Amino acid sequence: MAPDYSKIKNIFLNPLFIMAIGTLLLSIVSFFDIPIGNDEGGWGYIGRAWADGQLLPYSGIADNKTPGIFYLNYLSYSLFGTNIWFLRLLALISTVLTAFLIYLIGKRIANSRVAVFSMAIFIFLMPLPAVDGSYAQTETFMNLFVAAAFYFLISSEAGSKRMLAVFLSGLCLGIAVAFRQSAVISIIPLLFTLSFLKHYDWKRFFTGAGVFFFGAITATALSILPYIFSGGQFTDYLNGAWLFFLRGDVGVVTGGLIHRLSGFATRFFGPEIFLPASSVLMLCVYFRKMRNSGIYFVVPLLVWALFDFFSYNLEGTYFPHHLKLLALSWSISFGFVADFFLRKFFEERVFYGPFVVAALFVFYVFFQNSYYATARAFMKGASGHDFRDIGAVIKNMTKRGDTIYAYGLHTGPIYYYSSRNSPSRYFETQQLAMPGALAELQANLLEKQPKIILTSLGETPPPWLQTFVAEHYTAEAPQYGYAIYKNALTE
Repeated sequence: MAPDYSKIKNIFLNPLFIMAIGTLLLSIVSFFDIPIGNDEGGWGYIGRAWADGQLLPYSGIADNKTPGIFYLNYLSYSLFGTNIWFLRLLALISTVLTAFLIYLIGKRIANSRVAVFSMAIFIFLMPLPAVDGSYAQTETFMNLFVAAAFYFLISSEAGSKRMLAVFLSGLCLGIAVAFRQSAVISIIPLLFTLSFLKHYDWKRFFTGAGVFFFGAITATALSILPYIFSGGQFTDYLNGAWLFFLRGDVGVVTGGLIHRLSGFATRFFGPEIFLPASSVLMLCVYFRKMRNSGIYFVVPLLVWALFDFFSYNLEGTYFPHHLKLLALSWSISFGFVADFFLRKFFEERVFYGPFVVAALFVFYVFFQNSYYATARAFMKGASGHDFRDIGAVIKNMTKRGDTIYAYGLHTGPIYYYSSRNSPSRYFETQQLAMPGALAELQANLLEKQPKIILTSLGETPPPWLQTFVAEHYTAEAPQYGYAIYKNALTE
C-alpha cells in the first residue's frame, strides 16, 4: 500500500502546527533562565519607578521610546513585582499572533503556500540571537499591530464594512506607533496599498485615507492619555519621545551613507537574514515577470519591503533586534519568491510545500547552536545573572528613598533589580552625549549625593567622576564586575 503523502503535506502546511513549533522555540529562548536584557531592565526601571509613584517617564527618567512599552512594564510590576517573565510572555504571544496575521495576509493576497512559507520563516527567525530573540523588544509589539493594520486594510477590499476595516487599520497603526516611532514609516506602504485595492477609485481613496488617519490619530491620542492623567506633560512626551532623536550624538539619526552601508552589509550577509534579504533582491529583479504571471500584489509588497528597508536604516544603529523592523515584509517576500520559483520547477506541488517548511526548520533550528547552548546552560544552572545579583547587593546596602548612580553600559537592570532610582533622569551613560545632559547629571549628583556609586570594572570612569568619587566616597569590595563606592555622609 502506497504511503499517503497528503497527510504529511497537511501536517507540514498546517499553520497551527507551525505556530506550535514556534511557541516551543520561543519558550526555550525566553524562559530557560535567560538573563534580563539591558533594554528590558531600563524599561522595567521606568515601569517600576512609575508604578511606585516616584518618577514619570521622560521628565523623571529619560528614554526615547513612545509610552507603550512603559505601560506594559507598569502593568507587569503592578501585578507581579520585579520580574521578566510577564513581558516575555506578552512578547511570545505577540510574535505568534504576528505569525498568524502574516499567514492570513499571505493567504488573502496570494495563496496558502505563500502564506505558510512566509509564516514559517518569520516564526523560525524570531527566536534567534541574530534578532535578539530572547528579549521583549518594542519591535515585537510594533510588528503585531503593523501586521494587523495591513490585514484590516487588505480585508477592506472584500468586506461589506470597508470603512470600518480601514478605521481599524489606522487604529492598529496608531497603537504600533505607541510602541515604536518608526511605525510611522508604514503609513506610506499602507496608503499605497489602499490606492492599489480594486474597489477604491480616487474619491474612495481619499475618503479611506481620511478614515485611516482618523483611526491612527485616535489611537495616538488615547495612547498618551494614561501618561497625561498620571501628571505627565505633553511637552515632556514630545521632547522625550520625538525631539530626542534630533539632539546630540546618542546613537540615533547618526552616521552618513558609508556608515549605513557598512552597518547594513554586516547584517545582510549574516546567515539567518540572508534568505529573506536575498528574497527582496529577487523580488526587485523578477518584479516584472512576477507581476505578469498574475501576482499583482507584488507591487505594494515591494513598496512595503523598500520602506521597511528605509526604516531600518533611518536611525543609523544596527543592533540585532532592529532586524525585526524588516521581518514582516521580508518574510512575505520570501513566501512570494519561494512559491514563484518552485512552481516553475515542480509540476507536482504536493512535495515542494512540505520540503520548504522542513528545510526552513532544519536551517533555522537544527543548524542553530543557540538552542542547544540555552538548554545546556539551563540544565547546568550556568546562566549568569550579574545584573540581578548586583541589584540585590545594592538593595541590601541601601534603604528605600536612597538613590544610586551606575556608570557604564547596560545599567538599567541594576536600577530595576535594586529598586533604587538614579538622582538624574539621565541614567544611561550614552545619554550624556546629549546637549546639557552631563551638566544636569553633575548638578544632580552634587545636589543629592547618591548613597552608592557603581562603575563597571571593564570601563575607565571619566576624570570628573573619579574626582567626585575620591572626594565623597569610600571603596567597598567589588562584586559581580562592578566597583562599589559608598557615601558615608548619607547614612
